[in-house]
This record gives sequence, C-alpha cells and structure tokens, in this order.
Amino acid sequence: MLDEPGKAWLGVLMFLLFVAGIDSAFSYLESIVTNICDIYKTPRWKVALWVTVAGIIFSIPFTSNAGWLLLDLVDHFISDYIILIVGLGQCISVGWLWEYESTAVCSPQHRSALKAMVYNYWIAVPVMTYVCVFALEGNRTWGVLVMVQQIIQALIISYCKSGMRFRSWYHEILLCGVDKLSMSITSLSNKDGSRSKWMFVFEFWFAVMIKFFIPIMMMWMFMVNVKADLKDPYGGNSNEIMFIGSLYLFIGVLILIIPLFSCGYPETYSHDVNLEFIADQVYSDALQK
Repeated sequence: MLDEPGKAWLGVLMFLLFVAGIDSAFSYLESIVTNICDIYKTPRWKVALWVTVAGIIFSIPFTSNAGWLLLDLVDHFISDYIILIVGLGQCISVGWLWEYESTAVCSPQHRSALKAMVYNYWIAVPVMTYVCVFALEGNRTWGVLVMVQQIIQALIISYCKSGMRFRSWYHEILLCGVDKLSMSITSLSNKDGSRSKWMFVFEFWFAVMIKFFIPIMMMWMFMVNVKADLKDPYGGNSNEIMFIGSLYLFIGVLILIIPLFSCGYPETYSHDVNLEFIADQVYSDALQK
C-alpha cells in the first residue's frame, strides 16, 4: 500500500501523463485539421468538431472489454506495416520523385538514364525481395546476390544511356534529389562555404542509404511480417479478430493514399525552395553588408 506522500506523487504522475496525452492528441488533431482547412477552406472550428467526433467514434471500441486486445493488434499492424509503408514512401519521395522531372527535362539523355535506373531498380528489387522471403527461405544468400547484380546492372545501363562523364552522371542521375539534400546538411558545418574531405563520404553514405538500401530493407521487413502473419496469426488470435484489427491498417493506408490523388490543382507556393540550400550563405553575406 502506498503511504500518503506516495499517493500524492502517484496523482502528480497520472496528471502529468494525462497532460502529455492531451498534448500529443492535440498535435495529431491539428495536423489533420490544418490540412483539411487549407484544402476545403472550411472554418477551423467545424473541421475540428468533425475530426474530434470521428476520433471519439473510432476510439469507442478500445474502451470495451476487448479493448486491450484490440489495442495490441492495432499497435502490431501500425508498427509492422504502417510505419514501414510511411518510411518507404518517404524514401521514394525524396530519393526517386523529388527533382526527377526537373532533371529529366535537361536533355533526352537525362530522361533516358533516369528511366533506365528507375525501371530496372523498381522491377528487380520488389520481385527479388518477394522471392527471397517467400521462396528462398533456406537459401536467401543467392537471392540477395542476384538482387545486387540486378541493381549494378541497372546502374551500368543508366550510365551507358546517359553518355555523360562519370562525375556528372554520379551527381545528376545516380544521386538525383538526395545529392542536394545531403549537401544541404553538410554545408551547415563550414560557415565559410568550404568543403571538407569527410563531406563526400557522408553525402555518399546518406544518399545511397536513402535511395537504394533503406527501400530494400523496408520492403524486406514488410514481406517478412506478412509471411509471419499468414503462417501464424499474431498472438494466436483467430482470423476474425485479426480482420477487425487490420481494419485500422486499411483505414490508415487510405488516409495516406487518398490525399495523394485528391488535389486537382497545383499548390500556390511562392517561396523559392532553392534558397533553403544557400540560406546560410545569404545570411552571412547580409551580415557582412
């Protein structure tokens, strides 16, 4: 049994946890409300009201006697699937979509080299990842070697189609998008704009991880989780219980996918994104003046 001081501190702890929960819920709520208000120009209080009501409705099952089981299942699906999907989507957005069009219009060789790399990588990697996980369980080394060989082949084809010098192909095609992002990170180290030897190593490591390695790991982990759930349902639950828990997974996926295709007009964004990559230099020049 807790003594009186112990009960008091327990009460303080519970209150702080409650406040922390309210703060987290507010941040989740505000991100959704802000996006809906920006798209549909609806008064904020109306959007907040309907989003809150929807959240209450979806949360009611967690207050039932089976709430803890449902929470465990939803946590399983979010941790094993949703987070991997979001991470994979971020890598694709930064490593493969950002600056793709602006680079492709530079010349027919740029477009041809980019297409060769994209098609060969995104056909070979998902297929070989699936084969390694589901068909080569006892001999995955050979599958991984074949995958590496196909990725190298994709890069060689891209380089040959570009007709560029290796240095130009490396920065403009191989690391399209992620090269500028990695440089924007390393540029923060030297305020005078000079380059250090370690920067090239970090930029190469960062860019290759984001663009090539992490997507493979995300897809591999996703397929391993799918195979495990198909073979032995999580927690030994029945298929009906797994189905109910997976509904939150599908709802989460829809929330991620639907907005990608719901906007039919270009976003009015007057800020020059390139300024972010020279912001420190601009600030330094302004101080000198």
